[in-house]
Amino acid sequence: MTEVEVRKLFLLIQNAYNSFAWDDVKVKIWAEMLADTPFDLAMTNLRQHIMSEPYPPTIADIRRGGSEEKSNVPGVEETRQWLREVDRMRERAVPMPEHVRKELRRIVRGRA
Repeated sequence: MTEVEVRKLFLLIQNAYNSFAWDDVKVKIWAEMLADTPFDLAMTNLRQHIMSEPYPPTIADIRRGGSEEKSNVPGVEETRQWLREVDRMRERAVPMPEHVRKELRRIVRGRA
């Protein structure tokens, strides 16, 4: 991406986010970091960001765009799968041996 293209991005960002400030140094840094990112992709990612985020984008947001999941929260199906696995583990679990239970109690009491 060129500096001219970065300036076009910045104009859109500045109009969408009043707090966004930029200067020639910032333009040079962003142009360097986004050199391998096509302008059309950057613009698409920026538009998606503006529609979904209340804060100005970072270089990483422009590079990544909406194609990557930004949240670590699992989806419904992944959660159901995980819960089924937890249930299977509980079924296979064996009780803690009494001597281990007594030793753990002794250790906990010593710290209290």
